[in-house]
Amino acid sequence: MRTTLGIVAGILLALVVQSAVGLLGNLVYPPAISDMMNLEQVAAAMEARPAGALWIDVLGYFAGGLAGGLIGKRISGGALGAWIPAGALAAMALAIAFNLPVPTWVMFSTFAAPLAGGMIANHLVKARVPADTLPPA
Repeated sequence: MRTTLGIVAGILLALVVQSAVGLLGNLVYPPAISDMMNLEQVAAAMEARPAGALWIDVLGYFAGGLAGGLIGKRISGGALGAWIPAGALAAMALAIAFNLPVPTWVMFSTFAAPLAGGMIANHLVKARVPADTLPPA
Protein backbone atom coordinates (compact mmCIF):
# COMPACT_ATOMS: atom_id res chain seq x y z
CA MET A 1 0.00 0.00 0.00
CA ARG A 2 2.83 2.39 0.88
CA THR A 3 4.57 1.61 -2.39
CA THR A 4 1.47 2.41 -4.44
CA LEU A 5 0.84 5.61 -2.49
CA GLY A 6 4.46 6.67 -2.91
CA ILE A 7 4.43 6.01 -6.64
CA VAL A 8 1.16 7.89 -7.20
CA ALA A 9 2.31 10.84 -5.06
CA GLY A 10 5.66 10.85 -6.85
CA ILE A 11 4.09 10.90 -10.31
CA LEU A 12 1.70 13.68 -9.35
CA LEU A 13 4.46 15.81 -7.81
CA ALA A 14 6.75 15.16 -10.78
CA LEU A 15 4.06 16.39 -13.17
CA VAL A 16 3.30 19.46 -11.05
CA VAL A 17 6.96 20.46 -10.74
CA GLN A 18 7.69 19.89 -14.43
CA SER A 19 4.59 21.86 -15.40
CA ALA A 20 5.46 24.72 -13.04
CA VAL A 21 8.99 25.04 -14.44
CA GLY A 22 7.58 24.81 -17.97
CA LEU A 23 5.11 27.60 -17.15
CA LEU A 24 7.95 29.77 -15.85
CA GLY A 25 9.85 29.05 -19.07
CA ASN A 26 6.83 30.15 -21.09
CA LEU A 27 6.67 33.37 -19.08
CA VAL A 28 10.33 34.09 -19.78
CA TYR A 29 10.15 32.97 -23.44
CA PRO A 30 6.49 33.33 -24.47
CA PRO A 31 5.62 31.05 -27.40
CA ALA A 32 3.83 32.58 -30.39
CA ILE A 33 0.75 30.35 -30.21
CA SER A 34 -2.80 31.67 -30.39
CA ASP A 35 -4.55 28.30 -30.81
CA MET A 36 -3.15 25.33 -28.86
CA MET A 37 -5.37 22.94 -30.82
CA ASN A 38 -3.74 23.93 -34.13
CA LEU A 39 -0.90 21.40 -34.39
CA GLU A 40 0.83 23.24 -37.23
CA GLN A 41 1.00 26.41 -35.13
CA VAL A 42 2.29 24.51 -32.10
CA ALA A 43 4.92 22.75 -34.23
CA ALA A 44 6.07 26.04 -35.77
CA ALA A 45 6.34 27.63 -32.31
CA MET A 46 8.35 24.65 -31.01
CA GLU A 47 10.78 24.93 -33.92
CA ALA A 48 11.24 28.65 -33.28
CA ARG A 49 11.95 28.33 -29.54
CA PRO A 50 15.31 29.77 -28.43
CA ALA A 51 17.93 27.59 -26.75
CA GLY A 52 17.26 29.18 -23.35
CA ALA A 53 13.64 28.05 -23.46
CA LEU A 54 14.71 24.53 -24.36
CA TRP A 55 17.19 24.42 -21.46
CA ILE A 56 14.42 25.52 -19.09
CA ASP A 57 12.35 22.58 -20.39
CA VAL A 58 15.23 20.19 -19.68
CA LEU A 59 15.60 21.70 -16.19
CA GLY A 60 11.88 21.19 -15.59
CA TYR A 61 12.12 17.50 -16.45
CA PHE A 62 15.13 17.10 -14.15
CA ALA A 63 13.41 18.94 -11.28
CA GLY A 64 10.24 16.91 -11.78
CA GLY A 65 12.14 13.62 -11.72
CA LEU A 66 14.05 14.70 -8.61
CA ALA A 67 11.01 15.96 -6.69
CA GLY A 68 8.82 13.01 -7.69
CA GLY A 69 11.59 10.57 -6.84
CA LEU A 70 12.24 12.17 -3.45
CA ILE A 71 8.64 12.09 -2.30
CA GLY A 72 7.97 8.72 -3.92
CA LYS A 73 10.86 7.00 -2.17
CA ARG A 74 10.22 8.84 1.09
CA ILE A 75 6.65 7.55 1.22
CA SER A 76 7.22 4.08 -0.23
CA GLY A 77 10.57 3.37 1.36
CA GLY A 78 11.83 1.54 -1.72
CA ALA A 79 13.62 2.31 -4.96
CA LEU A 80 10.47 1.83 -7.06
CA GLY A 81 9.08 4.95 -5.43
CA ALA A 82 11.89 6.96 -7.01
CA TRP A 83 12.26 5.19 -10.34
CA ILE A 84 8.65 4.86 -11.47
CA PRO A 85 7.81 8.60 -11.24
CA ALA A 86 11.07 9.43 -13.02
CA GLY A 87 10.36 6.81 -15.67
CA ALA A 88 6.81 8.08 -16.18
CA LEU A 89 8.13 11.60 -16.73
CA ALA A 90 10.80 10.29 -19.14
CA ALA A 91 8.13 8.42 -21.11
CA MET A 92 6.03 11.58 -21.28
CA ALA A 93 9.07 13.51 -22.55
CA LEU A 94 9.61 10.94 -25.31
CA ALA A 95 5.96 11.04 -26.34
CA ILE A 96 6.11 14.81 -26.65
CA ALA A 97 9.47 14.77 -28.44
CA PHE A 98 8.28 12.25 -31.03
CA ASN A 99 5.15 14.27 -31.77
CA LEU A 100 6.65 17.76 -31.96
CA PRO A 101 9.66 18.98 -33.93
CA VAL A 102 12.39 19.43 -31.34
CA PRO A 103 16.15 19.25 -31.82
CA THR A 104 17.71 15.85 -31.24
CA TRP A 105 19.67 17.05 -28.21
CA VAL A 106 16.41 18.16 -26.58
CA MET A 107 14.81 14.77 -27.23
CA PHE A 108 17.66 12.95 -25.51
CA SER A 109 18.05 15.52 -22.74
CA THR A 110 14.39 15.61 -21.76
CA PHE A 111 14.41 11.80 -21.67
CA ALA A 112 17.60 11.54 -19.58
CA ALA A 113 16.94 14.48 -17.23
CA PRO A 114 14.10 12.94 -15.17
CA LEU A 115 16.00 9.65 -14.99
CA ALA A 116 19.03 11.50 -13.62
CA GLY A 117 16.76 13.26 -11.12
CA GLY A 118 15.24 9.92 -10.08
CA MET A 119 18.70 8.40 -9.66
CA ILE A 120 19.81 11.27 -7.42
CA ALA A 121 16.57 11.05 -5.43
CA ASN A 122 17.06 7.31 -4.99
CA HIS A 123 20.49 7.92 -3.49
CA LEU A 124 19.44 10.87 -1.31
CA VAL A 125 16.61 9.09 0.53
CA LYS A 126 17.56 6.14 2.69
CA ALA A 127 15.61 2.95 2.00
CA ARG A 128 13.28 1.81 4.74
CA VAL A 129 14.23 -1.50 6.35
CA PRO A 130 11.25 -3.75 7.13
CA ALA A 131 10.70 -4.14 10.87
CA ASP A 132 10.87 -7.94 10.75
CA THR A 133 14.45 -7.82 9.46
CA LEU A 134 15.80 -5.58 12.23
CA PRO A 135 18.06 -7.21 14.81
CA PRO A 136 16.61 -7.52 18.32
CA ALA A 137 17.34 -4.58 20.61
